[in-house]
Amino acid sequence: MGGVLLDLEREPCLEAFHKLGYYKMEEQMDACHPTGLVSIMEHGDITAEQFCDAIIPDCNPGTTREQVKTALMAFCTRFPVYKMELIKELHKKYKVYILSNTNPIVKEGVSKWLAEQSMSFEKDFDGCFFSCDMKLQKPSPEIFQRTIAATGLSAEEILFIDDSPVNISAAKEHGLQTLLYVARTDLRQAVYSYLNDKETSSTKNDIAKAGIMDIAKLIISICMLLAVMMYLFLDLEWCAWAIGILVLLNFTLFVVHKYHTKRNGRK
Repeated sequence: MGGVLLDLEREPCLEAFHKLGYYKMEEQMDACHPTGLVSIMEHGDITAEQFCDAIIPDCNPGTTREQVKTALMAFCTRFPVYKMELIKELHKKYKVYILSNTNPIVKEGVSKWLAEQSMSFEKDFDGCFFSCDMKLQKPSPEIFQRTIAATGLSAEEILFIDDSPVNISAAKEHGLQTLLYVARTDLRQAVYSYLNDKETSSTKNDIAKAGIMDIAKLIISICMLLAVMMYLFLDLEWCAWAIGILVLLNFTLFVVHKYHTKRNGRK
């Protein structure tokens, strides 16, 4: 989510914590793989309140939980509207999921931003997999295994988009299609460019498969015509068996065609 759907700003976050008198965030805050208390909270081992309570003793006297949460949210810029629109566009044709290393503070903040655009995690995504809820973090193998299983899709049917080369590499190991997104570039262009390339490639493959299918049908039709003629005019009993086998082959081609057509549906 962060880095792909949200632009991340490390310096404003550090500055916000400095104003609170907290100077230990530099060693914890990383765009892709944070450490320390932030990582522990992302893993779901402590709550947002426990995170704040662990930070406050090192802050200025009188610092509140809400101030700590606000400082952490400074790491995320607001959800770009065009990316929200992109999610809606994609959701009309594809299943859309979130798989994110995130924490309950950012999760709640993003939920509020979505609500301002009449969107929500529940309505606009087919599923959301957050590290703080799953108690797993990318790039662990188990988080990919559990996510793939939960979608009901095969790995090769899923396009995984991430800004971390480490996470991309882990996703490839599990058979997912991947797109390494460069932060602050046009996400819409990146996604549609990838999809268009895949569609062009798929069309070429479909044409090739259709050509082979048509040739197979033609051969079966010719063989069936010859078998019928031999059965009628030469009274060869084995031709009846041949006709039955050819009918079965023709039915098999029909089933294979239907299967591939179904796989090209909404994914």
